[in-house]
Amino acid sequence: MVYRNINRIDMDEFKKDLSQSALCDDNLNDLHSIISTYGYSLKTLLDKHTPVKSKTVTIKPSQPWFTSSLNSFKRVRRQLEKKWLCSRTQDDLNAFKKARNDFIAACDDVKRGYFSRQVQDCKGDQKKLFLLINKLTFRSTSNQLPPSIDNKSLADGFGEFFQKKVNQIASDVSIMCTNEAFQPIADQFSCADITEFSNFATLSQADVLKLINKSASKHCILDPVPTKIVKECIEILLTCYH
Repeated sequence: MVYRNINRIDMDEFKKDLSQSALCDDNLNDLHSIISTYGYSLKTLLDKHTPVKSKTVTIKPSQPWFTSSLNSFKRVRRQLEKKWLCSRTQDDLNAFKKARNDFIAACDDVKRGYFSRQVQDCKGDQKKLFLLINKLTFRSTSNQLPPSIDNKSLADGFGEFFQKKVNQIASDVSIMCTNEAFQPIADQFSCADITEFSNFATLSQADVLKLINKSASKHCILDPVPTKIVKECIEILLTCYH
């Protein structure tokens, strides 16, 4: 897993570097240069102040039957195991083995009760019972895909099916258009009802600041930096494009 800890960024240093970056160069006068420099400069500064880190995460599926009491048993077992590994005495080993056996026995009891209740809940519903048995015994369900020679033939079959479906819909729509009972929606409106936008006013810095501050602080992987950082540096960014 890769991640960034943006909460640990020194914003004062980040803003200082931003004000000295190519993004605030007065020679940027065309839209293409501004956009490319914006993305490159912010991404470079983000990598400098909060580089991407890698972390190995082991994802273990959660067990629905595992309770807080079992977690307490597990915690005691681990503590006694660590104590024995440090001391290597027979008494600590016996205490660890007893805690381990108690934890295993408690897990068996809890699992037995949990699955017994699940079976009881299926009483009178054979389908639900068989689905539960398949799940507990890890039986694979039958393949729901149609039979085919290979994956390519199966994909080609799906493509032909949907192509025929689209062609049929287009044919049906064409027939409907020739029917006088179906008047096209576009004919119900005149060109006079259409509003044309021909005059546009330039936004001021105050307008841009207001729009950005009111927008949600959401971002995606395509953004050079999180929106949160953009908002914190908005005064510098507005100065760059005065």
